[in-house]
Amino acid sequence: MKKGSITVEAAMVLPIFMFFLLGISYIICLISLQYTIQTALSDTANQMSLVGYFNKEEKSKLAIQIDFNMNLDNEYLGKNCIWGGIITLSKSYYKDKDLTLIANYVVEIPVPFWDTMHISIEQIARTRLFVGRDRREEANKSNTDVNVRYVYITDTGCVYHETENCSHLRRAIQTVERTVMSSKRNEAGGKYYSCELCGKGKNSADFSFFYITADGDRYHYDKECSGLKRTIRKVPYESVKTWRACKRCGQKHGLK
Repeated sequence: MKKGSITVEAAMVLPIFMFFLLGISYIICLISLQYTIQTALSDTANQMSLVGYFNKEEKSKLAIQIDFNMNLDNEYLGKNCIWGGIITLSKSYYKDKDLTLIANYVVEIPVPFWDTMHISIEQIARTRLFVGRDRREEANKSNTDVNVRYVYITDTGCVYHETENCSHLRRAIQTVERTVMSSKRNEAGGKYYSCELCGKGKNSADFSFFYITADGDRYHYDKECSGLKRTIRKVPYESVKTWRACKRCGQKHGLK
């Protein structure tokens, strides 16, 4: 009786164990398949980059498919779980000298006591064509830039500057002792007040020195405070021609 019960238990457990091993083997097969296809995609993309350099043109999808099939062993396709042994790259495309290869295929996995399961998979590889540089276009662009008038602005300003070295742009930071801070005035005659950025939650009595600028109205606790810094951008004059010219560098250039 005991031997019979062991036989029954083995008959029940063994199929489950075999199905488990079968599932693991298919997962390993899929991982290996995806790795092989991704390698072939990457190799094809690298070849297309060189083709773009030597031929200065884009290859057709049919040519890309042929190169991909050469990089991927056709015999390998017939021995794995790809349905029909077909991998298509019909969705691949060029955009601004960038090539995107898209491989689409379907894998079939037999399910015991059930029908075959089909799973659609898509893999992608991207590369940029090595087409070199067109010196003629760069020369034309350079000649165009010569005739364009550029000025300098800040993200928080409302005037434009003729020179990047304008003193309004290149702030001179002064170190001031706390004992004389209350008597300090900026170039417009205004008082200095605590900076909302670096002075938040701080007691001025705990500091011996502060940092100010001649055209500012705040004293700063930290020399690296963003309130002391300015991001300078070079822009075409036409984009800010409705702005006022800087009183300093604008007057030097005869502007108002």
